[in-house]
Amino acid sequence: MEKNSTYNKLKSQKIEELYANGLPSKISGKAHIFGDDVDTDAIIPGAYLRTTDLYELALHCMAGIDEDFPNKTANGDVIIAGDNFGCGSSREQAPVAIKYCGIQAIIAESFARIFYRNCINLGIIPIECKGIKKIMDTITNLKKSKNENESQKENSKMDISVEVDFENKKIYINNKDIEEYPIKNEDFTKVTCIFPKGKTMDILSKGGLVGYAKSQ
Repeated sequence: MEKNSTYNKLKSQKIEELYANGLPSKISGKAHIFGDDVDTDAIIPGAYLRTTDLYELALHCMAGIDEDFPNKTANGDVIIAGDNFGCGSSREQAPVAIKYCGIQAIIAESFARIFYRNCINLGIIPIECKGIKKIMDTITNLKKSKNENESQKENSKMDISVEVDFENKKIYINNKDIEEYPIKNEDFTKVTCIFPKGKTMDILSKGGLVGYAKSQ
């Protein structure tokens, strides 16, 4: 396969070095938003599983949904998704492809359990946030309304910033604590996030299971 500019962009992000430093105190970047039931076949379709080149694997990340996704990512970016993210098969290549796009954390309403475990093993931080879908719906709807009046401006591309503060277990979207976003729901009135803890955090602090095993 001929290596293109997106492949070279991914290689230049030096993911191994990024994860070798273990869990950062904070990450910040752009939010990449996905819906419910994003399965592993959408994350990395079976046709691309034969390669052993991890950056080539990343080149096809989210090919089942957005083929241009790898070209949009940068180190520190975060995926924000709905329910049951990573469902389907147990293929480890799915979180590997996400990792080698520079994504260090995934915030979702809920995760498929095997995918969640694979993320931990690879050093990707999975954060379960009940209510995140309603927050993102509110933000995107507000931006859509604003952009209708600013369609000629460069800043009307609906970029949404996200910062994850692991030390204080806080998440900020567009510089606002997500707990400050009101939610209309029968069961809760604000988002509730569950960060990894205990042994799981010990593994993440070493950049994943391999780094943790080497430290023991």
